[in-house]
This record gives sequence, structure tokens and C-alpha cells, in this order.
Amino acid sequence: MKSLVELLKHKNHFLEKFYSTNESELKRLFQSNFDNLDNFYHTRDSILEVLQHIDGEINKIHVTQFELSDDEKKQAHKELEVKELFVSRIIAQDLEILQTIENEKNKIIIELSDVQKNKRAIKSYIHNQKKITVDEEL
Repeated sequence: MKSLVELLKHKNHFLEKFYSTNESELKRLFQSNFDNLDNFYHTRDSILEVLQHIDGEINKIHVTQFELSDDEKKQAHKELEVKELFVSRIIAQDLEILQTIENEKNKIIIELSDVQKNKRAIKSYIHNQKKITVDEEL
């Protein structure tokens, strides 16, 4: 069975992978490239499953603070600080990702609305042209 510190390091490794995955996708999203979203979310889900498994392993360890050496306590504390740093950065990234997707969605809605307005204007113009033609024939 892995030690608490080893599991915390392992968890931080996957949090870093999650962070890196977000960074790569953010670069694509900022370029309005949304082609990789399905793969991106699948990758994130896979990493989250691994993190959930590691959390389960951590929860199985029943260690009191008296069972850890001073060095292990320092290492565990350091790993927990790293974890908190990654978690806060990931939350910030997720907010950026959501905002970027929301902005793009709003752009598409505005474009569709403009297309509908233009279609109505063209139909109205065609209808008026037909009416003028009929009036001239009379």
C-alpha cells in the first residue's frame, strides 16, 4: 500500500495533467477553435476518475498525526499546499473556459438572429417587388 505522501504526490501529478489539459484547450478556444471539445471533456473525465480513485485510496489510510514522522508531516503539508494551488488555478481556468464558450454561443445566437432579420427583409422586399409588378400590370 502506498504511503499518504506518495498518494498526495500522485494526486498532484494528475491535477497538473488536468491543469495542462485545460491550458491547451484554452489556447484553442481563444482562437475560436471548438473542434476538440468532445475529446477535451472526455480527457478531463478520465483524469477525474483517476483522481477519484486516488482519493479513495487516501480515504482508506487511517493515519493519525502521531503516526507520521516530522518529515512526512512536512511533505504531506507541502503536497496539500500544491494541491490547493492547482485546485484554485483549475477553478479559474474552468471559469475562463465557460466564459469563452458562453461568449461564442452568444455570438452564434446574434449571428442567427441577424440571419433571420435578413431573411425577413429579403422576403419583404420580394413581396413588395411582386406587389409593384402586379400594380404596374393593372
